[in-house]
Amino acid sequence: NLTLASQGITAFSKRIISMGTDVIKAATTMQSLERGLRAVAGGAAAADAQLIGLREVAKLPGLGLQEAVQGAVNLQAAGLSAERATDSLKAFGNALATVGKGKAELDGVILALTQMQAKGKLSAEEINQIAERVPQIRRVMVEAFGTAIPKEIEKMGISVDDFIDRVNKQLMTLPQVVGGAANTFENLGDTIFEAKTRIGELFLPAVLSAAEAFASALGDVNRALTPLSDQVKSDIAAWDSLKTQWQAQDTEITKLVGQYNTLQTRLKAITESGGDTHAVQADLERVNKSLIELVPQL
Repeated sequence: NLTLASQGITAFSKRIISMGTDVIKAATTMQSLERGLRAVAGGAAAADAQLIGLREVAKLPGLGLQEAVQGAVNLQAAGLSAERATDSLKAFGNALATVGKGKAELDGVILALTQMQAKGKLSAEEINQIAERVPQIRRVMVEAFGTAIPKEIEKMGISVDDFIDRVNKQLMTLPQVVGGAANTFENLGDTIFEAKTRIGELFLPAVLSAAEAFASALGDVNRALTPLSDQVKSDIAAWDSLKTQWQAQDTEITKLVGQYNTLQTRLKAITESGGDTHAVQADLERVNKSLIELVPQL
């Protein structure tokens, strides 16, 4: 059956196109993340080495490779070292996973750490932000600093790096989360994403070249249409001007026709009563002359 065969070919073609779109999207996403990591890590070699550790972080429940890399980029952009950023992601990620939390809470922790680093000093405000997201943090702070009161820790004069290192060290003592079925599928998703990335990287140069050629051709079309566009704008302006003139003329004609009809009625009434019609006839001639000037065919 030719119809069924045609439908099958169409469906298969759509799946191929969809797959191609997916792998190109994965490749561009990963390329962007790797570019950001290289920028903060100090080069391709350092970024590649760090990526190995981030892949391990991504295996934690509720996290993924993209989230791990973006988190590291954000922390290092704020001033943390690559090692400290990776350790923080691993320590806080595991702590959150043990209480069933994940990406959203880790994003909040990363934001608090970056704000703390940007200020260059400990702040009770950021410590409280972390405590709101990580239930174990108060016990950890007692073990690390002898108190869980943010204001007291702030007054100790501890550096941001020292605070992070001591908290990370204590968090690392927590039991490592053993992933269940959901985590297995999450990790499988990361594996598939990386596979798509590798395939997409093979096709990306050709796709970029085609996109650049298309953009260039589209630019040529736009430039070719510009004079035409200007002419159209000029014609529209001329038409608008004529339309305004015609509307004004139409208004004047309507007014004169009204006057003409009124004068005709007056002339008829005066004639029937035997009165002097000269003044009305003069007005009629004036109105008639004006109408002829506006509408020559009259």
